[in-house]
Formats: sequence, C-alpha cells, structure tokens
Amino acid sequence: MNIDIPFCKYNYYGLMHIIWRESAPFNVTQIPNYTFIYVAKGTLQITYNNQTTNVDSGNCVWIKKNATTQLQFITNNQEKNFDALLLEMPRTFLIDYFRSIRHKPFLKDITSVEATIIQLPKTEQLFKHCNSGAKLLALLYPITQQQVNKLRTDILNDLLDVFPRLAVQIFDFHKHYRCTMQQFYNEHYLLNLSIAQLAHYSSRSVAAFKLATRKEMHSTPEKVIINLRLNLAQQLLKQDFPPIEVYKMTNFATLSHFSRCYKHKFGYPPSAENKNI
Repeated sequence: MNIDIPFCKYNYYGLMHIIWRESAPFNVTQIPNYTFIYVAKGTLQITYNNQTTNVDSGNCVWIKKNATTQLQFITNNQEKNFDALLLEMPRTFLIDYFRSIRHKPFLKDITSVEATIIQLPKTEQLFKHCNSGAKLLALLYPITQQQVNKLRTDILNDLLDVFPRLAVQIFDFHKHYRCTMQQFYNEHYLLNLSIAQLAHYSSRSVAAFKLATRKEMHSTPEKVIINLRLNLAQQLLKQDFPPIEVYKMTNFATLSHFSRCYKHKFGYPPSAENKNI
C-alpha cells in the first residue's frame, strides 16, 4: 500500500518524485510505511498531533509508519517550485534487509526511539544517496525494483550508522524489538482500524495478536480499546469538554454508543461526570 499523492510526477516501487509549483496542502489519512523524504526545493510542513515540523530545502526527514499526518508543500520567492524525493520502506523489504545485517552489533541492547517525525542529521553519504535517487528518477527508461531497493539499502545503511536507535523502531517485526502490547495500544487505540489491521501493524497474525493481548492485558482487543477510549473520555469530560465533542474526540461511532459504554464502565452517564467530582 503506497501513499497516494496527487502532485507525484513519478512513482517507481515506492520511490516518488514530487513537483509542485504552488503552496498546497495535502491531507494524508495515514502513512502506511516508514517513509524517508528529501526536500530539494521549497519547504515541507508536517503536522502531527497538532505539532508542526518544517523541513527546508537540503534536509531530510523520517516518518514513522501508520502516522496520521498532514503534509503541506510550500514554495517561496527564491524557490518557485516544491521538489522532493520520497522513498517508502515497505515491510517486505525491511525483513530482507534485516536478514542481511542482523549480525551487526548495533542490533543488540539498544533502546528505541519513539518519535514519529525525525529530522535527520545531514551527512555527506546521505546527500550522495539522495542525489542518486534524483538521478534515477531523471532516467528516460523505467526504473527497476532492484535499483529502488539498492537505494533503500544505501540510505538505511547510512541512517543506522549515524542513528542506530532507529533499528528498534523499523525492525519491530522481530520478536526482540516488538513493543509491549500496552505500548502498542497506547499508540493506536484512537485509530479507526480493524483487528486485522492492528495485528498487521503490530507485526503479528490476528491469532497471535489476540493471544498476546489476552496474555499481557488479560482482555480482548475490543475491550482494551474501548477501555482506553473511555479513560481518555473521562479526562476530557473533567476538563469541561461536552459529551457531544468527547465522543468524536475518542472515536466512538455515535453519541448513544459512547453514552452506553460510559455508563456501563463508570455507573453514570457522561453528562453526570462533573457532578461526581
């Protein structure tokens, strides 16, 4: 599953060239794969969880998979066009890459980085790989998947040399690097995803996902998600948000469903929350 970008000039196996001549917003419901972006001209503005990150020309950024973001391409007086290289890192590629380098010492005893948007350090090698990607996109004949995967390999090699903690994030399919179920649910409980999608994002089969949930959380995925949403809803109600807003903020389908679940958990309806303080 690739990102669908309306301003994408080329897309070869997840290697994309984005060119735009005006400042334009682009709403992304979800970034399905880990994504590397190099901004050649203009500014990329990324909004995630109400926080904005600006990536200026000549800089790179890493976006964590499954992130719900808004991207905006911004031009300026000096640079009339927005020009960027975007490279997705699909799970199938990462598994093959991991198998080829898992003997390296940086894969042991390191802590993860939890950030969703990471502005990457400038290195000569990384800049060289970005130029290689741009040259690939400029070719007159079709790019092969092998060429794109070679570029992915070169970029990951450089990133992991300068930022080894990234390994724990991108190799989450391996049992040594999987986050706990509590951590996973804390990051995903507000997303409108099926159990099958949640299992996929946790790098587990549906059966393994349900088993891990029951073993660690002593419950079912559905109940864990509802419970986390209700706990957040209670906090919001205590901050004087009205129930008509809270049920939407906590991703319940309807106000009536939210009210029933809330009363079942706490013993009183959402409208009575402030009265119980």
